[in-house]
Amino acid sequence: MALAAGAEARLFMVHGDLAAAEHWIDRGLEPTPWYLWYSARLLDAAAEVSIAGRSPRAAAFVEQLVELASRSGMREFVVRGQSHRAVLGDDAAAQAVPWLAR
Repeated sequence: MALAAGAEARLFMVHGDLAAAEHWIDRGLEPTPWYLWYSARLLDAAAEVSIAGRSPRAAAFVEQLVELASRSGMREFVVRGQSHRAVLGDDAAAQAVPWLAR
């Protein structure tokens, strides 16, 4: 469910329907995905959608993603989380992204 919901959310976001994208994010987060990679992928989509929609939920999704990725050793999602933090205005995160991506 988490993977499908994230894909649906990204699809609706690309087509400019942020309300439908947010609906899919919420639907995907309802059952608490058991597989960590799917959870991180969905949180990454949630961050993208909420940032695009200028939602106040954006920072919370980003922090959940960074925390999950950091504790689980998912380096690619640590970089994605820092990238989202940079978009939200965190200068230290913006400086860390190129270093972490290496």
